[in-house]
Amino acid sequence: MENPTQDPTALTDTEALYEAIRDVNSLAQEGFLQVAALAGLVALRLESGIQYAWQLEELRYALQVIRSRSLDARSCILCIAQDSGCFDDAEVRA
Repeated sequence: MENPTQDPTALTDTEALYEAIRDVNSLAQEGFLQVAALAGLVALRLESGIQYAWQLEELRYALQVIRSRSLDARSCILCIAQDSGCFDDAEVRA
């Protein structure tokens, strides 16, 4: 097995950290924008009033999507941080 420090194509620690930060930023930005858009739609529905049961069902579903998207983004970000050696499973809080 070759020494990774002798492989000219191997990423340096700094480059790997830069990639991890860039990936986390991208995931966070996308996730936050999606959550904000859905929350805005929920707020509009609440402001316009709920007249029918299906409208309440739509709100319930939108809130489930917001929760799911938030947890997906969190999971992806945690994986990148763990793969980068930032922390281990014992340090992750539920």
